[in-house]
Amino acid sequence: MMLRRALSLALVALTIAWSTAANSGGATFSPFFGGTARVQTVTTPGAGTYTRPSGLKLVCIWAFGAGGGGGSGARQAASTIASGGAGGGSGGRDYGCFTAAQIGASKAYSIGAKGTGGAAQSTNSTAGNNGVAGGNTTFGSGLLFAGGGGFGAGGGLSAGSGGGASGSVVVGANGSGATGGTGAFNVASGGSATVGGSNSQLWRAGVGGGGGPAAGTLGSDAGTSGFDSCGAGGAGGGITGANAMSAGGAGGLFYLNGALTFTTGGAVGTNGANGTTYFNTTGSIMQGSLGGSGGGSHATTPGNGGNGGQCAGGGGGGAVQNGAASGVGGDGGDGALVFEEKF
Repeated sequence: MMLRRALSLALVALTIAWSTAANSGGATFSPFFGGTARVQTVTTPGAGTYTRPSGLKLVCIWAFGAGGGGGSGARQAASTIASGGAGGGSGGRDYGCFTAAQIGASKAYSIGAKGTGGAAQSTNSTAGNNGVAGGNTTFGSGLLFAGGGGFGAGGGLSAGSGGGASGSVVVGANGSGATGGTGAFNVASGGSATVGGSNSQLWRAGVGGGGGPAAGTLGSDAGTSGFDSCGAGGAGGGITGANAMSAGGAGGLFYLNGALTFTTGGAVGTNGANGTTYFNTTGSIMQGSLGGSGGGSHATTPGNGGNGGQCAGGGGGGAVQNGAASGVGGDGGDGALVFEEKF
């Protein structure tokens, strides 16, 4: 009994130490089993080299792909249906631990760049513009791969818009017209003209972006992700054939401390909100980030989609009527690598 109690207390102490290191930007600590450890985070997109530090015994790495950009809203004549842009899919996630011998002197890595949102539509009676897919994050030669999220399609004319699928150990599929990107290997798909973004189904996958309904109504919410996944973007609000305006969908839903957390969609004529980044800040080193929410539609001044947090998808822009620019799609978040170095 005493031994079990001692081990339990030691595990609690270790958990507290890991949390402290994760939020201190590279601080070291001494876990109960001896030695020290350090957490390093890399969030700058592009290529780089990880050089094995002196005395390293083991490194555990979380890789996050970049989020896809949301599509912009459609621009359409009055009394005609126009849908908002769809949300971008979340970046995928990968994880692995490697000995000093496996790392060798160094290993190359690449951080995926965010997918940008679709540009505002400035031509009358024209569908919105697609976003850009998020970039992949990799480590070593075939060691880790976190695919970028697919882009959200631009808002349709009397048709919906498809959200981007989540990245995973493969690249997330893009939205295409009114059809959401299809997730591979049971990975979450993007929402379509009829359904919202799919929920997370795998440990290393995120969620699909919300789709714009074909009826020009309220933008669909992104799917709900697991604790360790990145969020996706909500769809922008559409305009019905009766000229009714609507709000954007919620972005990047997941449960944080037992409560469903999300980015609230923009009201009519209001920009969507940017997603919050939690991982390695206020959350644990593997906690995901929220996606951007969709912008609300308006006859003349629609809202833009919100930007995704780190590794999350951007929200879709709101639809507009002819004579004004539609809402811009929100940018996805850049990818990242988090290193737990054990000495």
